[in-house]
Amino acid sequence: MNNKVVTFTSNQAGYEKWWRENRDVFIVSTCENPESFDGEFVKLHRHCCWTIDPTRTNPKNKTLTNPYPKVCSDSKEALLAHFRRMIGDPNGIFYECKLCSTKGK
Repeated sequence: MNNKVVTFTSNQAGYEKWWRENRDVFIVSTCENPESFDGEFVKLHRHCCWTIDPTRTNPKNKTLTNPYPKVCSDSKEALLAHFRRMIGDPNGIFYECKLCSTKGK
């Protein structure tokens, strides 16, 4: 992907296709307007995290991209820069998922 950032909003099929074709990547699960929420609603995941796996069984028949868009890249740095631009805060942060911690990777 070369640091490209891709966003999937209400596009489960597109997200699932991208997810299947890209393995060593990061996914930020966010909300429609992340600038209106605190950083706990913006979580960084690794591809392997079951919480963002579009192929897992979803008993409520809800998609993973609505109401929580997925912002994806092969670069944590590109995602952070994108997120900071999106919220207009050069010091903005997102939390890393505790289930698939990306620290040091």
